[in-house]
Amino acid sequence: MPTQYRYIPQHKDGHFVDLYAQPVEEYMKAVRFNREDDLEVWLTGRYGPDDPHNFRTRKLRVDYELEVEVDGCAGSNEETAGAIPARGN
Repeated sequence: MPTQYRYIPQHKDGHFVDLYAQPVEEYMKAVRFNREDDLEVWLTGRYGPDDPHNFRTRKLRVDYELEVEVDGCAGSNEETAGAIPARGN
């Protein structure tokens, strides 16, 4: 399964920020960038937060996996594990 990384800003108080530099508690709602340089440019740019020196860059790992189809039903490997009955004698 391929893995990619995204970069998100986290305030020293622990919260993250969205694209509009508004605080959010969940990292999934935080603004994210493909490159660390792009995050740095945003932090110090016009649309970034007022206090960019109070933020640190956090690395977010994203794993991609195709869903497996079983009898025409899609599901992840975890959902379909054990879904196919074992053959008896």
